[in-house]
Amino acid sequence: MSKLHLLYVLPYLEQGGTEKHTLALITYFRSIYDVSLLAPIGSTSYQFEALGIPYRQFCRWDFNFFRGIKELSQHIQQIDQQRPIGLVHVHASHELMAVVKLILPRVPVVFTVHGYHGTTKNLSYWLSSQIANWFADRVIAVCQAEADILQKHGLKSHKTTVIYNGVDSVTIDPDRCEELRQKFTIGLDQIILGTVARLSPDKGIIYLLQAMASLTPKHHNLHLIIAGTGAQRGELEQLVWELNLQKNVTFAGYLDRLHDLISLFDIFVLPSLQEAFSLATLEAMALAKPIVATTVGGFREQIQAGETGFLVPPKSSKELALALEQLITNSSQRQQMGRAAQIFYRQNFTAEKMLNQTKSVYQYLTGLA
Repeated sequence: MSKLHLLYVLPYLEQGGTEKHTLALITYFRSIYDVSLLAPIGSTSYQFEALGIPYRQFCRWDFNFFRGIKELSQHIQQIDQQRPIGLVHVHASHELMAVVKLILPRVPVVFTVHGYHGTTKNLSYWLSSQIANWFADRVIAVCQAEADILQKHGLKSHKTTVIYNGVDSVTIDPDRCEELRQKFTIGLDQIILGTVARLSPDKGIIYLLQAMASLTPKHHNLHLIIAGTGAQRGELEQLVWELNLQKNVTFAGYLDRLHDLISLFDIFVLPSLQEAFSLATLEAMALAKPIVATTVGGFREQIQAGETGFLVPPKSSKELALALEQLITNSSQRQQMGRAAQIFYRQNFTAEKMLNQTKSVYQYLTGLA
Protein backbone atom coordinates (compact mmCIF):
# COMPACT_ATOMS: atom_id res chain seq x y z
CA MET A 1 0.00 0.00 0.00
CA SER A 2 1.40 3.42 -0.95
CA LYS A 3 1.94 6.09 1.65
CA LEU A 4 -0.61 8.82 2.25
CA HIS A 5 0.48 12.12 0.72
CA LEU A 6 -0.29 14.76 3.35
CA LEU A 7 -0.25 18.47 2.44
CA TYR A 8 -0.02 21.18 5.11
CA VAL A 9 -1.17 24.69 4.19
CA LEU A 10 -0.40 27.72 6.37
CA PRO A 11 -1.11 31.44 5.82
CA TYR A 12 2.21 32.58 7.34
CA LEU A 13 5.42 31.29 8.94
CA GLU A 14 6.25 33.64 11.78
CA GLN A 15 7.21 33.07 15.43
CA GLY A 16 3.91 32.01 16.95
CA GLY A 17 2.18 28.98 18.39
CA THR A 18 0.57 28.02 15.06
CA GLU A 19 4.00 27.49 13.52
CA LYS A 20 5.33 25.57 16.53
CA HIS A 21 2.27 23.33 16.49
CA THR A 22 2.56 22.61 12.77
CA LEU A 23 6.31 22.07 12.99
CA ALA A 24 5.69 19.36 15.60
CA LEU A 25 3.09 17.68 13.37
CA ILE A 26 5.31 17.69 10.29
CA THR A 27 8.38 16.53 12.22
CA TYR A 28 6.44 13.48 13.39
CA PHE A 29 4.33 12.63 10.34
CA ARG A 30 7.13 12.91 7.76
CA SER A 31 8.37 9.53 9.03
CA ILE A 32 4.94 7.94 8.46
CA TYR A 33 3.54 9.75 5.40
CA ASP A 34 4.78 11.66 2.39
CA VAL A 35 4.49 15.26 3.58
CA SER A 36 4.48 18.53 1.62
CA LEU A 37 4.14 22.11 2.79
CA LEU A 38 2.57 25.18 1.20
CA ALA A 39 3.22 28.44 3.05
CA PRO A 40 4.53 31.96 2.46
CA ILE A 41 8.12 32.73 3.32
CA GLY A 42 8.54 33.98 6.89
CA SER A 43 10.90 34.29 9.82
CA THR A 44 10.63 30.58 10.69
CA SER A 45 10.79 29.22 7.12
CA TYR A 46 14.29 27.93 7.81
CA GLN A 47 12.96 25.58 10.50
CA PHE A 48 10.60 23.93 8.02
CA GLU A 49 13.21 23.87 5.24
CA ALA A 50 15.55 22.02 7.62
CA LEU A 51 13.06 19.12 7.76
CA GLY A 52 13.86 18.27 4.14
CA ILE A 53 10.25 18.03 2.95
CA PRO A 54 8.93 19.56 -0.30
CA TYR A 55 8.11 23.20 0.55
CA ARG A 56 6.54 25.62 -1.91
CA GLN A 57 5.91 29.27 -1.17
CA PHE A 58 3.01 31.50 -2.15
CA CYS A 59 2.45 35.20 -1.58
CA ARG A 60 0.69 36.10 1.67
CA TRP A 61 -2.92 37.04 0.94
CA ASP A 62 -2.75 40.07 3.21
CA PHE A 63 0.13 41.38 1.07
CA ASN A 64 -1.36 40.65 -2.36
CA PHE A 65 -4.63 38.71 -2.43
CA PHE A 66 -4.87 38.04 -6.16
CA ARG A 67 -1.25 36.99 -6.55
CA GLY A 68 -1.53 34.83 -3.44
CA ILE A 69 -4.64 32.98 -4.57
CA LYS A 70 -3.15 32.41 -8.02
CA GLU A 71 0.12 31.01 -6.66
CA LEU A 72 -1.65 28.85 -4.08
CA SER A 73 -3.95 27.36 -6.70
CA GLN A 74 -1.10 26.64 -9.11
CA HIS A 75 1.01 25.00 -6.44
CA ILE A 76 -1.82 22.74 -5.23
CA GLN A 77 -2.42 21.54 -8.78
CA GLN A 78 1.28 20.95 -9.45
CA ILE A 79 1.85 19.09 -6.18
CA ASP A 80 -1.18 16.89 -6.82
CA GLN A 81 0.00 16.11 -10.38
CA GLN A 82 3.42 15.04 -9.12
CA ARG A 83 1.99 12.86 -6.36
CA PRO A 84 -1.76 12.62 -5.68
CA ILE A 85 -2.66 14.35 -2.42
CA GLY A 86 -4.58 12.16 0.03
CA LEU A 87 -5.39 14.70 2.76
CA VAL A 88 -4.92 18.45 3.30
CA HIS A 89 -4.45 19.98 6.76
CA VAL A 90 -5.08 23.74 6.77
CA HIS A 91 -4.08 25.84 9.77
CA ALA A 92 -5.39 29.14 11.09
CA SER A 93 -6.83 30.70 7.91
CA HIS A 94 -10.36 29.70 6.94
CA GLU A 95 -10.07 31.31 3.48
CA LEU A 96 -7.50 28.72 2.42
CA MET A 97 -10.00 25.90 2.84
CA ALA A 98 -12.23 27.08 0.02
CA VAL A 99 -9.40 27.17 -2.51
CA VAL A 100 -8.17 23.73 -1.47
CA LYS A 101 -11.60 22.13 -1.69
CA LEU A 102 -12.46 23.72 -5.02
CA ILE A 103 -9.26 22.31 -6.55
CA LEU A 104 -9.37 18.96 -4.73
CA PRO A 105 -13.11 18.32 -4.15
CA ARG A 106 -12.71 14.65 -3.22
CA VAL A 107 -9.73 15.07 -0.87
CA PRO A 108 -10.48 15.28 2.88
CA VAL A 109 -9.67 18.65 4.44
CA VAL A 110 -8.79 19.10 8.13
CA PHE A 111 -8.85 22.61 9.56
CA THR A 112 -7.22 23.57 12.88
CA VAL A 113 -8.36 26.75 14.61
CA HIS A 114 -5.62 28.26 16.78
CA GLY A 115 -7.70 31.14 18.13
CA TYR A 116 -8.53 34.58 16.81
CA HIS A 117 -7.72 37.92 18.43
CA GLY A 118 -8.43 41.60 18.14
CA THR A 119 -11.55 43.59 17.37
CA THR A 120 -12.58 41.35 14.46
CA LYS A 121 -12.27 38.06 16.34
CA ASN A 122 -16.03 37.37 16.41
CA LEU A 123 -16.24 37.87 12.67
CA SER A 124 -13.28 35.52 12.19
CA TYR A 125 -14.90 32.82 14.34
CA TRP A 126 -18.17 33.19 12.44
CA LEU A 127 -16.49 33.03 9.03
CA SER A 128 -14.39 30.04 10.09
CA SER A 129 -17.49 28.20 11.28
CA GLN A 130 -19.51 28.90 8.14
CA ILE A 131 -16.68 28.14 5.70
CA ALA A 132 -15.75 24.99 7.62
CA ASN A 133 -19.34 23.77 7.43
CA TRP A 134 -19.01 23.89 3.64
CA PHE A 135 -15.40 22.90 3.01
CA ALA A 136 -13.88 21.09 6.02
CA ASP A 137 -14.31 17.40 6.73
CA ARG A 138 -13.05 17.86 10.28
CA VAL A 139 -12.27 20.90 12.44
CA ILE A 140 -9.74 20.54 15.23
CA ALA A 141 -10.11 22.94 18.15
CA VAL A 142 -7.06 23.19 20.41
CA CYS A 143 -9.22 23.26 23.55
CA GLN A 144 -12.85 22.92 24.58
CA ALA A 145 -13.18 26.68 25.02
CA GLU A 146 -12.35 27.15 21.34
CA ALA A 147 -14.78 24.41 20.31
CA ASP A 148 -17.53 26.09 22.30
CA ILE A 149 -16.91 29.43 20.60
CA LEU A 150 -16.93 27.86 17.15
CA GLN A 151 -20.16 25.98 17.79
CA LYS A 152 -21.71 29.15 19.22
CA HIS A 153 -20.93 30.77 15.86
CA GLY A 154 -22.56 27.95 13.93
CA LEU A 155 -19.98 25.19 13.43
CA LYS A 156 -21.66 21.79 13.20
CA SER A 157 -20.80 19.74 16.26
CA HIS A 158 -20.26 16.49 14.33
CA LYS A 159 -17.38 18.12 12.47
CA THR A 160 -15.61 19.23 15.67
CA THR A 161 -12.83 17.41 17.48
CA VAL A 162 -10.96 18.78 20.49
CA ILE A 163 -7.26 17.93 20.50
CA TYR A 164 -5.26 19.76 23.11
CA ASN A 165 -1.99 21.33 22.08
CA GLY A 166 0.93 19.29 23.31
CA VAL A 167 4.64 19.81 23.77
CA ASP A 168 7.60 17.50 24.18
CA SER A 169 9.35 17.11 27.48
CA VAL A 170 12.72 18.79 27.14
CA THR A 171 16.30 18.35 28.22
CA ILE A 172 17.87 21.42 29.74
CA ASP A 173 21.36 22.47 28.68
CA PRO A 174 23.15 23.62 31.88
CA ASP A 175 25.80 25.54 29.93
CA ARG A 176 23.14 27.41 27.97
CA CYS A 177 21.25 28.16 31.19
CA GLU A 178 24.37 29.62 32.77
CA GLU A 179 25.02 31.64 29.63
CA LEU A 180 21.48 33.07 29.82
CA ARG A 181 21.84 33.74 33.54
CA GLN A 182 24.93 35.83 32.90
CA LYS A 183 23.51 37.50 29.78
CA PHE A 184 20.43 38.74 31.60
CA THR A 185 22.22 39.30 34.95
CA ILE A 186 20.05 36.89 36.89
CA GLY A 187 21.25 36.62 40.47
CA LEU A 188 20.95 33.39 42.41
CA ASP A 189 19.21 35.26 45.22
CA GLN A 190 16.55 36.74 42.93
CA ILE A 191 12.98 35.54 42.45
CA ILE A 192 12.39 35.41 38.71
CA LEU A 193 8.99 36.02 37.18
CA GLY A 194 8.95 35.15 33.51
CA THR A 195 6.63 35.40 30.56
CA VAL A 196 6.87 34.32 26.93
CA ALA A 197 4.53 36.16 24.60
CA ARG A 198 4.06 38.15 21.45
CA LEU A 199 4.39 41.78 22.52
CA SER A 200 0.91 42.96 21.60
CA PRO A 201 -1.97 44.41 23.66
CA ASP A 202 -3.92 41.13 23.78
CA LYS A 203 -1.17 39.55 25.93
CA GLY A 204 -1.81 41.98 28.79
CA ILE A 205 1.85 42.70 29.56
CA ILE A 206 0.91 46.24 30.64
CA TYR A 207 -1.00 44.78 33.59
CA LEU A 208 1.97 42.62 34.52
CA LEU A 209 4.24 45.67 34.60
CA GLN A 210 1.72 47.50 36.76
CA ALA A 211 1.64 44.52 39.12
CA MET A 212 5.45 44.55 39.24
CA ALA A 213 5.39 48.24 40.21
CA SER A 214 3.26 47.40 43.25
CA LEU A 215 5.42 44.39 44.23
CA THR A 216 8.99 45.66 43.91
CA PRO A 217 8.86 48.13 46.83
CA LYS A 218 8.22 45.17 49.15
CA HIS A 219 10.30 42.56 47.29
CA HIS A 220 13.61 44.08 46.21
CA ASN A 221 14.94 40.78 44.83
CA LEU A 222 12.13 40.47 42.27
CA HIS A 223 13.00 40.40 38.56
CA LEU A 224 10.77 40.01 35.49
CA ILE A 225 11.99 38.57 32.20
CA ILE A 226 9.83 39.17 29.13
CA ALA A 227 10.70 36.92 26.17
CA GLY A 228 9.19 37.69 22.79
CA THR A 229 8.97 40.30 20.08
CA GLY A 230 6.20 42.49 18.75
CA ALA A 231 4.98 45.92 17.83
CA GLN A 232 4.22 46.89 21.43
CA ARG A 233 7.81 46.59 22.66
CA GLY A 234 8.52 50.33 22.48
CA GLU A 235 5.37 51.16 24.44
CA LEU A 236 6.24 48.56 27.09
CA GLU A 237 9.81 49.80 27.41
CA GLN A 238 8.49 53.34 27.92
CA LEU A 239 6.15 52.07 30.64
CA VAL A 240 9.07 50.36 32.38
CA TRP A 241 10.79 53.77 32.61
CA GLU A 242 7.63 55.52 33.80
CA LEU A 243 7.18 52.91 36.55
CA ASN A 244 10.88 53.08 37.48
CA LEU A 245 11.33 49.36 36.84
CA GLN A 246 14.53 49.55 34.75
CA LYS A 247 16.47 47.45 37.28
CA ASN A 248 13.68 44.91 37.65
CA VAL A 249 12.62 44.14 34.07
CA THR A 250 14.54 42.57 31.19
CA PHE A 251 13.32 42.25 27.60
CA ALA A 252 14.90 39.05 26.29
CA GLY A 253 13.64 39.28 22.71
CA TYR A 254 13.28 36.17 20.56
CA LEU A 255 15.10 32.98 21.59
CA ASP A 256 15.16 29.61 19.83
CA ARG A 257 15.60 27.40 22.92
CA LEU A 258 13.03 28.99 25.16
CA HIS A 259 12.92 26.09 27.58
CA ASP A 260 16.45 26.86 28.80
CA LEU A 261 15.29 30.36 29.74
CA ILE A 262 12.01 29.14 31.25
CA SER A 263 13.99 26.75 33.45
CA LEU A 264 15.43 29.83 35.21
CA PHE A 265 11.99 31.17 36.12
CA ASP A 266 10.52 30.71 39.59
CA ILE A 267 7.01 31.62 38.40
CA PHE A 268 5.57 31.67 34.90
CA VAL A 269 2.96 34.35 34.31
CA LEU A 270 0.83 35.12 31.26
CA PRO A 271 -1.85 37.81 31.81
CA SER A 272 -3.54 37.49 28.41
CA LEU A 273 -6.76 39.26 27.55
CA GLN A 274 -7.44 36.64 24.86
CA GLU A 275 -5.85 33.20 24.56
CA ALA A 276 -6.61 29.89 22.88
CA PHE A 277 -4.23 27.32 24.36
CA SER A 278 -0.76 28.62 25.19
CA LEU A 279 2.20 26.46 24.19
CA ALA A 280 4.55 28.55 26.33
CA THR A 281 2.45 27.77 29.40
CA LEU A 282 2.66 24.05 28.61
CA GLU A 283 6.45 24.29 28.30
CA ALA A 284 6.57 25.95 31.70
CA MET A 285 4.37 23.23 33.20
CA ALA A 286 6.62 20.55 31.69
CA LEU A 287 9.49 22.22 33.55
CA ALA A 288 7.56 22.15 36.85
CA LYS A 289 6.83 25.85 37.06
CA PRO A 290 3.76 27.23 38.88
CA ILE A 291 1.53 29.28 36.59
CA VAL A 292 -0.31 32.55 37.08
CA ALA A 293 -2.66 33.34 34.21
CA THR A 294 -6.06 34.83 33.47
CA THR A 295 -9.54 33.35 33.31
CA VAL A 296 -9.73 33.48 29.52
CA GLY A 297 -9.84 30.82 26.81
CA GLY A 298 -8.06 27.56 27.41
CA PHE A 299 -6.27 28.64 30.59
CA ARG A 300 -9.17 27.24 32.60
CA GLU A 301 -8.44 23.84 31.06
CA GLN A 302 -4.65 24.10 31.32
CA ILE A 303 -4.46 25.25 34.92
CA GLN A 304 -6.02 23.73 38.01
CA ALA A 305 -6.67 26.83 40.06
CA GLY A 306 -5.16 26.55 43.53
CA GLU A 307 -3.30 23.34 42.63
CA THR A 308 -1.02 24.01 39.66
CA GLY A 309 -1.24 27.80 39.80
CA PHE A 310 -3.62 30.72 40.06
CA LEU A 311 -6.18 32.23 37.70
CA VAL A 312 -7.05 35.91 37.94
CA PRO A 313 -9.43 38.19 36.03
CA PRO A 314 -7.96 39.80 32.93
CA LYS A 315 -7.02 43.50 33.04
CA SER A 316 -6.63 43.41 36.84
CA SER A 317 -3.10 44.31 37.91
CA LYS A 318 -4.27 44.26 41.52
CA GLU A 319 -5.53 40.66 41.41
CA LEU A 320 -2.44 39.67 39.44
CA ALA A 321 -0.15 41.17 42.07
CA LEU A 322 -2.02 39.41 44.89
CA ALA A 323 -1.68 36.00 43.19
CA LEU A 324 1.98 36.57 42.42
CA GLU A 325 2.71 37.65 45.99
CA GLN A 326 1.34 34.40 47.37
CA LEU A 327 3.97 32.53 45.38
CA ILE A 328 6.73 35.09 45.87
CA THR A 329 6.46 34.78 49.65
CA ASN A 330 6.07 31.00 49.80
CA SER A 331 8.82 28.94 48.19
CA SER A 332 7.32 25.62 49.31
CA GLN A 333 4.03 26.49 47.61
CA ARG A 334 5.93 27.36 44.43
CA GLN A 335 7.60 23.98 44.44
CA GLN A 336 4.41 22.09 45.28
CA MET A 337 2.40 23.80 42.56
CA GLY A 338 5.23 23.36 40.07
CA ARG A 339 5.36 19.61 40.69
CA ALA A 340 1.57 19.38 40.37
CA ALA A 341 1.73 21.35 37.10
CA GLN A 342 4.30 18.94 35.70
CA ILE A 343 2.16 15.93 36.61
CA PHE A 344 -0.92 17.52 35.04
CA TYR A 345 1.07 18.25 31.87
CA ARG A 346 2.27 14.63 31.64
CA GLN A 347 -1.27 13.35 32.02
CA ASN A 348 -2.90 15.63 29.47
CA PHE A 349 -0.66 17.78 27.28
CA THR A 350 2.21 15.76 25.89
CA ALA A 351 3.16 15.97 22.24
CA GLU A 352 2.72 12.20 21.99
CA LYS A 353 -0.92 12.45 23.00
CA MET A 354 -1.59 15.30 20.54
CA LEU A 355 0.12 13.47 17.68
CA ASN A 356 -1.68 10.17 18.28
CA GLN A 357 -5.07 11.89 18.39
CA THR A 358 -4.30 13.81 15.20
CA LYS A 359 -3.19 10.58 13.53
CA SER A 360 -6.53 9.01 14.44
CA VAL A 361 -8.34 11.87 12.65
CA TYR A 362 -6.20 11.36 9.54
CA GLN A 363 -6.82 7.62 9.57
CA TYR A 364 -10.58 8.01 10.02
CA LEU A 365 -10.89 10.45 7.12
CA THR A 366 -8.68 8.48 4.73
CA GLY A 367 -9.57 4.95 5.81
CA LEU A 368 -5.88 4.17 6.27
CA ALA A 369 -4.81 2.37 9.42
